Amino acid sequence: MISMDSHGFFILLVISVRSNSLFLFATQHLSNM
Repeated sequence: MISMDSHGFFILLVISVRSNSLFLFATQHLSNM
């Protein structure tokens, strides 16, 4: 149960980091244009 919760939290963390980097990349690309 605890391992499943920590695993789900890790997945959420990875998704948030990925979306954050995607957002930064998009803003950087738009500012370059």
